[in-house]
Amino acid sequence: MLYADDGTGERLHTVVTAAHGPLRGRRVVAGREWECETYYTGRAA
Repeated sequence: MLYADDGTGERLHTVVTAAHGPLRGRRVVAGREWECETYYTGRAA
């Protein structure tokens, strides 16, 4: 779990290890997989 406070309030994010797909074995933020894939591949979506 990650907690973030951007000045407008606290937010909670869950980080998981992907079990399948192009991110298999990588740590990703649940619900933000496409952004994580962009980060890991270095390609813009």
